[in-house]
Amino acid sequence: MCGTEGCLRYDVSLPYQGEDRWGCWTIPGVFKPLLNPCKGVDWRVSTTKTNKATTMISYLLAGAAEEPVSLAQAKAFLKVDDEAEDGLIATLIGAARLHVEGVTGLALLEQSWRVVLDDWPDNGQIRLPVTPFRSVTQITAYDGQGAAHDVPLAQFMSEPDRLVLPGMVGGMSLLREQHGIEIDYVAGFGTEPEHVPADIRQALLALVAYWFEHRDAVIVAGSGAVVPSGFDRMVAPYKRVRL
Repeated sequence: MCGTEGCLRYDVSLPYQGEDRWGCWTIPGVFKPLLNPCKGVDWRVSTTKTNKATTMISYLLAGAAEEPVSLAQAKAFLKVDDEAEDGLIATLIGAARLHVEGVTGLALLEQSWRVVLDDWPDNGQIRLPVTPFRSVTQITAYDGQGAAHDVPLAQFMSEPDRLVLPGMVGGMSLLREQHGIEIDYVAGFGTEPEHVPADIRQALLALVAYWFEHRDAVIVAGSGAVVPSGFDRMVAPYKRVRL
C-alpha cells in the first residue's frame, strides 16, 4: 500500500515486541520493521478511535526537508572516514528516525499530516496521532453531496497532543455519512535539527551505530527487532501513554 505520496495510516493495531510499532507491509500477512522504508515514505500503522467509535484515518502529506542527524554527524559518530558506505549510513539514519518516531508517536522535524474523521467526537477533543502538535493549516467538511466547505480555524484551541473543539463548531454543513471531516495539521519539534531534543538525537545515533555494526542480524531479524541496550530507556520519556 506504500506509495510515493500520501501513505495511509489505517485504524488497525499490530502488536510487535509488546507494543504497537509502525512499519511497512511487504507481503500479505508480514509486518516488516523499518530498515528499508517503502520508497522513502513515512507510512505508519496504529489504532486511533474516537469515543463515537468512528474511524480515524491519518496519513502523511509532506515529510521533513531533512533528517535530525546529518550524514557527516553519523559518520563522525561511527568513526567512518571513507565514502564507501555512505548509502548504507544514509539509509540507516532514515530508518532509525522512523523507528524513533514509531515507538514514540512523535514527528521529530516538522511534517504535515491529515486526519480524516466521520464526525466530531462527543468529548470535544481530537487526540492527534502524531505530535508535538504545532498548528492547524486547514479543516474541511464535506456535505451529503460531497461538496467541500472550509471550516473557520479561529474557533479551535490546541494542546500539545490534541485539538480542542468549541461547544458548537461553526461553519458546518450536514456531514456526509463517512469521512466527512479532514483536518490538516503540522507536527514536529521544529524545522531545524537543533530543535530536536538532544537525547532523542543521541538515541537515533546509537541506533544507527548498532545497526551499522550488526547489519547481518538486522537483515535476518529486521531492524525493529535489533536495538541496543539502553535504547528503550533513552526514548521512554517521550513515549505517549495509551489511554
